[in-house]
Amino acid sequence: MLDQNERSHNKRARVRDFDDAPLAAFLHKVLTQRGIGQATLWLTVIVVAGTTSFTGLFYWLIDAPLQYILIGVALAFGMTAVTTPHLGRMSFKRMLQLYDANGALREAVARAEAADASKSKLLATVSHEIRSPLSGMLGLVELLQKRRNDENPDEHLAVLKETGEGMLRTLNDLLDHAKLEAGQMELDPDEVNLPRFLARTKLFWEGRAEEAGLHFELRLAPGTPERIHTDPHRLGQVLNNLISNALKFTEHGTITLSAGPAEDESGGGTSAFTLAVTDTGIGMDEAAQERLFTPFSQASAQTASTYGGTGLGLSICRSLTQLMGGHLSLESAPGKGTRVRLLLPLKSPQSGAPETRQGGRIRHV
Repeated sequence: MLDQNERSHNKRARVRDFDDAPLAAFLHKVLTQRGIGQATLWLTVIVVAGTTSFTGLFYWLIDAPLQYILIGVALAFGMTAVTTPHLGRMSFKRMLQLYDANGALREAVARAEAADASKSKLLATVSHEIRSPLSGMLGLVELLQKRRNDENPDEHLAVLKETGEGMLRTLNDLLDHAKLEAGQMELDPDEVNLPRFLARTKLFWEGRAEEAGLHFELRLAPGTPERIHTDPHRLGQVLNNLISNALKFTEHGTITLSAGPAEDESGGGTSAFTLAVTDTGIGMDEAAQERLFTPFSQASAQTASTYGGTGLGLSICRSLTQLMGGHLSLESAPGKGTRVRLLLPLKSPQSGAPETRQGGRIRHV
């Protein structure tokens, strides 16, 4: 250790063994308990107004496990106990407390990650084991329906098919949610003809809208991009989910699927386009809107009991939209319907600028 004379004249001293160092008893005990018996410590010592402090870089070489390297930092504070015992003791104890707390935190995080991985694996395995036979059962139901006389359809088969399809959608939602939570969802982007893609979506849903006594419209604004580069499966999944919700919560009126050009709201100057699903349904207040994007949550308990569902749909839609580089927003008011808007980047092919459609409206009444 440096005595007062050495400290005053900026001299150096070396302590090779902790047993020979005049360290405080608590410091010596802590180091020896951790199996640290040999060490070399270099410190730059400065004296200001008679007070010793340590500054600069120091190198500490020990024959001990790597996790005790933080003791080197604590030692710098502990050495201060020689000249300022109270400050040194407090600093070193605080360092040990932080070290122990960080260790406990690392263990807790590791346990949480392991539990989350196990949950995701179990969910994926169970869902797969249920989904495969369920898909087979639905195939048999469709085969039986085809063999029946179309003039006298079997209502029991229709109910069975509808129930099975609902179960399959729930399983798919659970799997997608697990993948998104684990960061394992991957996109398969491709060039997509947007007007044709939306026309097919309209064709799929307009019959269901008619059965519910609703109109279904597809509106393409001037400048709607002809081609985009995105994952058609995931984009279709988002739109189908939004349209399904619109049909579920609309008793009369119109469901509108619209598209048009837009500026990227992120400020990057990248060209973008918008898609929107608008309905004339029951709508919702702001409090209900905030709950909608929380997994397994719905607008209200009454909504859950009346309309059913898992409460995963909009949460998955928002996550998939973000995965595609876009943004999802919602506008609604009680009794005034709901509008869900997607803002997505074009990500067009590099071969040339994307073509645009000069406007038009495909309407079904």
